[in-house]
Amino acid sequence: MDIANQGNAARMMVSKVLRKYIQRHAHPNDNRAKIIKLTEEAATVLQKALRKIEKTELDFFPVLGDELEFFNKNMRELMSKNQNTSH
Repeated sequence: MDIANQGNAARMMVSKVLRKYIQRHAHPNDNRAKIIKLTEEAATVLQKALRKIEKTELDFFPVLGDELEFFNKNMRELMSKNQNTSH
């Protein structure tokens, strides 16, 4: 996936951000491959984002009540049918 094109952002800016959050290391058994890991800062940002997403979901979805499972089923179906669609 081309992150810069997906986000409609400049490649140089995306590259700069990625260098801040991703570490690349040589693969021990394959000189052509790289091992990619999140930096500590990226892991912290990710955890904060996940907590905010969870809170937002808890605040947003209760209005569905008994219809939540029906909603989830429909969302899974939409995602499945559109997983290979590019925009």
